[in-house]
Amino acid sequence: MAELDADMEDRTLTNEESALKSELLLKYEKLINKEKISWRQKSRALWPKEGDKNTKYFYKTANAHRRYNNIDHLVVQG
Repeated sequence: MAELDADMEDRTLTNEESALKSELLLKYEKLINKEKISWRQKSRALWPKEGDKNTKYFYKTANAHRRYNNIDHLVVQG
């Protein structure tokens, strides 16, 4: 792709080169989209359908959320 961009600065691209550049650009966009999807999926805690094998992790995560959302103390009017 970089070679085609460099050639494009010096001269106009042939039809084959333009088609190749378009194809490479589409492949690049697909790879970027797949990478975004992969990171989005890794960022979530998805529960596999494995039954009780997952309960220890589930309870640790649920307790961590509860501790994070807890209000330790509240000051009213000073």
